[in-house]
Amino acid sequence: MTDAKRVRTLKPHQQPNKNAYVRIEEITKDGIYVSGAKANITGVATTEEIVVLPTRAMGPEDKDYSVAFSIPTDTEGIKIIIGRQINDTRRLEGGEINALPYFYNHEGLVIFDHVFVPIERVFLMGEYEYTSQLVEVFSAYHRQGYGGCKAGLRRYNN
Repeated sequence: MTDAKRVRTLKPHQQPNKNAYVRIEEITKDGIYVSGAKANITGVATTEEIVVLPTRAMGPEDKDYSVAFSIPTDTEGIKIIIGRQINDTRRLEGGEINALPYFYNHEGLVIFDHVFVPIERVFLMGEYEYTSQLVEVFSAYHRQGYGGCKAGLRRYNN
């Protein structure tokens, strides 16, 4: 959900780097081609699918950035750069290096480099007027799920 957003005060179409947000590059009868980046994607290296949603409400000038879809993680043109979480070394304390949560708790930057998304996997394609609703609904459920997840990881963060 989180776009790279080089300059947070600027809207997607105003960014100096047009790939700071995921955007539609091309529309064909069979699907769309997208480019851009999503950041802070927890556990992405262990997923089979990536679901992309807009990160903010969009206006008409941001139509190309009003995109939502689902795509297999191994799709051609997807690159994943893995980083560590700030507190991940705490999981190493007490000899729990092989604990499963350690391997799932990483952050990733997902780069979409002219990635083809078949039309049947596209949920939103330029309909900017629905982006605020998607962001609201996702945020409401994500906060609840994330809060429960953090409570479950408490023993690894002591």
